[in-house]
Amino acid sequence: MLFSDSGLPTEIVEEVLQYCALRDRINMARASRRVYDIGHSQRSSLRFQLNGTTSSIRLELSSEDMRDGIINRPEKCTTHNLYTANIQCYRRVFIDAVSHMDVIMISFVVKCCQRHIDLDGLDGRLFKNPNQFVKYNCKSNSECYQFNFLSLEDAMNSVQRYLFYFSNVHSAVKSFHLFIYNTLTMWHLLADFFDQVEITLNKPTINLNLCYIIENSRFYNSRLFANGIKQIKYVSNLGEDEHGNLLSRYDELMTEPFYKARFVEFMVNASYDITDDVLVRFEGNERLRINYTRFVTAKGIARYLQKIFTTQQKYPLDVKINTNAYFSLKDIVEEISEEFKFEMDEENERTAKFTNKFEQTFKIDVNHGEIILKSNGE
Repeated sequence: MLFSDSGLPTEIVEEVLQYCALRDRINMARASRRVYDIGHSQRSSLRFQLNGTTSSIRLELSSEDMRDGIINRPEKCTTHNLYTANIQCYRRVFIDAVSHMDVIMISFVVKCCQRHIDLDGLDGRLFKNPNQFVKYNCKSNSECYQFNFLSLEDAMNSVQRYLFYFSNVHSAVKSFHLFIYNTLTMWHLLADFFDQVEITLNKPTINLNLCYIIENSRFYNSRLFANGIKQIKYVSNLGEDEHGNLLSRYDELMTEPFYKARFVEFMVNASYDITDDVLVRFEGNERLRINYTRFVTAKGIARYLQKIFTTQQKYPLDVKINTNAYFSLKDIVEEISEEFKFEMDEENERTAKFTNKFEQTFKIDVNHGEIILKSNGE
């Protein structure tokens, strides 16, 4: 239903719009003059999103603030179960036709006790209305606000309220960056929110820095990744889950967006790494980095090259794979199909060129387990 002939008060129309998906709001603003006028009204809380104001949001989830190698543990407190969620919103606004960057940074911190809640920051339970907090408090771009909580559930509920406000009221999110440091507990409490709320219409960037591999299928199937992934960096130090249990293979859990991200970097350790079958599932990448693997073989590289040979590449290719196995370019050539023709470098036996079926040319260099593949001329 369009609102031009509904006769509903503006306040009710605005309230209804807040519960519509971002895509629907934009379409209604294009189709309805009344919705368009609401989007440009100075009194409307939705004006920034409907008038084309865009932002970039960065969400960081961390346990015990291990990003800098420092455990955020208050003195004389024995508990280690502290969590931090940081929201950074960078919004571009135009004032008198001049572009300005409006920055809001809020940390949601789970403290161990009331005494440490009172030491610094604000009591997060008192700021449940993001619109009012931003309107009356966020006057300077240089400040970072800290909300303190005793309960992780309360903190994550507050994170959801502010994420919804920043992404569905404050602006339209052009880019969304998700960073997870050593915690899946916080993600589990946000999973329903990401499945129900459309944060951005664009592909997000993901950085996973964990002490364990994610084996939760719900994570890989989150609606957040439904439109694809722009960039993913996956760092894992152990082949264990968060309880220390050895993991089974995760090949079947990873969904298509994770293999088809434009920029991919996998950093895994010796106890859990990439196999031939995983390697050949990557496609459409501009940059692919696999910084360590014991299980990729010459046959696996040949299968990957065969896929490049039969698939048109959307971007200039830049691939680097470090393996723990020694094999040469000759070993790869022996595994390749007859229709695949290498143009060997006469002066360097580890280097060759080839052209795929779409007249795209590539150069490969194989040196003691390091494979570098690039579009020719890159």
